[in-house]
Amino acid sequence: MDEAQMRHLRSLRWTVELVPYQAGDPAARIVAHKPSGDVMVPDPGLSLAELRAMIGGNEGELTDPFGNKHRISLQKYVNSDPVKTRFRVNYKSQGFERASTPARLHGPVI
Repeated sequence: MDEAQMRHLRSLRWTVELVPYQAGDPAARIVAHKPSGDVMVPDPGLSLAELRAMIGGNEGELTDPFGNKHRISLQKYVNSDPVKTRFRVNYKSQGFERASTPARLHGPVI
């Protein structure tokens, strides 16, 4: 991705969406691009415990790949299993969406 494309992406208004699912849910799968072809693999996502640690509790902020902060609340998951409850973190802009994985939460998602 060249610098002009990065500037354009940084200029967009981004929002964050948390998509909850239970560990082991066969519907929570993503496409992995491998030399032998695309395959479906379990979505690694973030556990509720990991997400709480990142934001400092049930309320806090996530930083998108372009440095913008997004306020999130995990209050409705206060009684959920902290290990089995997982989340896919999606960063969205009008007409453009990127899902983020744990290793990419603070860097560009390509």
